[in-house]
Amino acid sequence: MKQQRKKQNGFSKLFIIFLVLIVLFIIILSSKPKPDNSTPQEEDLNARVGSNVLGLVIYNDDETKWIGCTVNLNSDYKIYADMDPGENIFSYGKFTKRDGTRFNYLTTSPKEASIRCENPSATSYVEW
Repeated sequence: MKQQRKKQNGFSKLFIIFLVLIVLFIIILSSKPKPDNSTPQEEDLNARVGSNVLGLVIYNDDETKWIGCTVNLNSDYKIYADMDPGENIFSYGKFTKRDGTRFNYLTTSPKEASIRCENPSATSYVEW
């Protein structure tokens, strides 16, 4: 009878230790810092894009300045700029390919443009 009580006491102690370990494990898992999902999702810019003989015309229809923008023209030519609210005109000769070739409005017509900005984190795509 004493042996049976010792076995029951031993089993009870092991069971309590097991429960305490499970509870501690659950507490540790639930207290882990959650990943930061506060990264803003990329949105569409509030923009209108046009083309004239002077250059590419981009209208920033927001009330704030766009910072760190990359403008692609015909997907091969780029320019980097910040854009104030309202009308922004970029001369075609300032758009260049990676090799330094400048966009020539007299030999190549603008067909599409895309804008991607850092702040706001947003993009816009226009095709003529």
